[in-house]
Amino acid sequence: AFPNAELVDGGPAIQAAKRVKTPEEVDAVRAAIGVAEAGLAAAVAGLRPDVSERELTAAFMQAMASRGVTTPARQDVARFTAPDLVAFNAGVVADGYAGEVGRTWPINGGRDFTRCDALLARLVDACQPGAPGSALLDAYADEPLPSVPVARGLGLGFDDPVIVRDLPETAAKERLDPGVVLAVTAVAGAVSATEVVLVTDDGPQVLTSSPFPGRS
Repeated sequence: AFPNAELVDGGPAIQAAKRVKTPEEVDAVRAAIGVAEAGLAAAVAGLRPDVSERELTAAFMQAMASRGVTTPARQDVARFTAPDLVAFNAGVVADGYAGEVGRTWPINGGRDFTRCDALLARLVDACQPGAPGSALLDAYADEPLPSVPVARGLGLGFDDPVIVRDLPETAAKERLDPGVVLAVTAVAGAVSATEVVLVTDDGPQVLTSSPFPGRS
């Protein structure tokens, strides 16, 4: 039908369009985050010394479903990282958009979360408009860089950019444009946390609001 047509890869154009979110898309991500945070709260409420990962995941799933969402973003919602620590990766897909929040919670208390909380604050502060993606790697100055992505785009699933330890040159070339929504992850020892941040012209805006252990 089109003998003189030139076929080109449409992937880069699609990724560029997905990268920067419209206000309506940001609202959709906020709504998904709300469901994820409600599920996380339900799971945290079920913490006790003899609880299993499956029971905590079930509490999350039930809370998610009660809000009309039946698609989790991942299956491993709860994972023991130490005998007294549970890492929650609470994510859902609502109306096509992903929302998530990550927190490590102690079962019996007595753990220090200061390092992870401080690192999380540095990561959020690094999400400045026009900043290079490498600024997020630099935020780990006092902690070893993890193997998981330090930051990745969030929207219709997992979008660009992806900032990861093993691709420092790629991270340096990335620019954090206003409208980009990032899931940033802090890992300090056995404790981890994920916050969702919207890059705006005026700086980073945190979209998640779940409590963090030890934070006043």
